Parts: sequence; C-alpha cells; structure tokens
Amino acid sequence: MFKHVIYDGSLHAHLHAPDATKKSGLLPSLFPASLFLAFTTASVAHTAEITLPVTAQPVTDQSATEAVLLPQIVVTANPLGSALFDLVSPVSVLSGKDLSFRQESTLGETLSKLPGVSSTYFGPNASRPVIRGLDGDRVRIMQNGIGLLDVSALSFDHATAIDPLVTDRIEVVRGPAALMYGGAAVGGVVNSLDNRIPQSPIEGMTGVLNPGLAVPPTSAAVPLL
Repeated sequence: MFKHVIYDGSLHAHLHAPDATKKSGLLPSLFPASLFLAFTTASVAHTAEITLPVTAQPVTDQSATEAVLLPQIVVTANPLGSALFDLVSPVSVLSGKDLSFRQESTLGETLSKLPGVSSTYFGPNASRPVIRGLDGDRVRIMQNGIGLLDVSALSFDHATAIDPLVTDRIEVVRGPAALMYGGAAVGGVVNSLDNRIPQSPIEGMTGVLNPGLAVPPTSAAVPLL
C-alpha cells in the first residue's frame, strides 16, 4: 500500500504492509518485508508566467474644446471689489436690458420680482424692498457704496432716496455676507449705482453751417482724469 505525504515542497512515499504490522506489533522499520522509499522532488507545482502586452491609449482633452468663457461680474458694493462667485451668499445683479424690463417708479417695485425679494407697497411712490421677510433697518440700502440716511426705514409711507429710472445697476446681496456692511443688515443689502460719476471720457462734436463757406466740423475729447 502506498501512502503519500506532502510537506515542505517534498513528496515522500512509504510502502509497507499495514496488516502484518498491526498483527505483530512491530514497527514498520523492523518488519523484514517492509520497504521504505523516499524521494524528493524539486518542486510540486509549476508556475507559468504570462506576459500581456499593454498599449497606451491617447488621452484627448475634451475640457479644452468644450470650455465656455463666461463674462465676469464684479460686485462693487464691497469697497475692495469682489467677484460674484467669491461671495458666500446669493447675489442678484440687475443691469442693462434686465434692469430696463424691471424698472418701476420705486425701488421696491423694481426688485419685487427677484428671488427672495418683495415690496412694502404703501402707495404709488412709497415702496421699500423686503428681503427674505426682513425690512426696515434690517435691510441696508446704499447708493454708490455709501449708505443712505432717509426715513424710509422708520415708516412705510416714506419713499427711498433712490430713483430707479436713473439707475444703471442694482446689486442685491442676501445671506451672511450682508453683515460685512453693518451689524444691522441681517436681511440683506441693496446697492444702487448711477451714472453720476462717469466712467468714460466725455466726447463731443461741434460744427458751423454756412451756406456760402464750408467749415469742416471739429471734435474734442476731454478726459476726466
């Protein structure tokens, strides 16, 4: 009978007579008819190494072709100037055509259709913006970055000292960032910008019409600074 034992990478085979050993009580090494064979193999298992080719795939930069440049919006309510996406609160900016479509006779009615903004309508000419349900002193109203001193925050029957019809741009700041403009501005900030301070040189043209003598027109450009 063969008995195989595998350990430590070696294979040992024993040939003996189990029945005769059990009857005589002798060890297999003392039994004359027993044979002992031992052989060691170099390895029981064979390991095969398989090499697979790897081909690098070209990487296409899709972000460079699909990138869209958006116009930068700068909030001027902060004296230092902050970009729209640098603030930690929602900001609404009305200018150009958007402001022309929303312009009303009062500041509150002009901003009443913005998200989170309503109006304290107390008459045709008395209206103040309400931001997230807060009004009065809790909403700071500024013009060209400077706070207004009027009585519209004390009584709803008084209008604000801002004329939306001559305003070029209106900024509405909501959320915690409004506290940068004062501890009482827990509701938000409304900043109105007009063209009182021109940002471009003033250009003009003049000429004289004479039926008998032609005079070429002249022009002049006067820089502000």
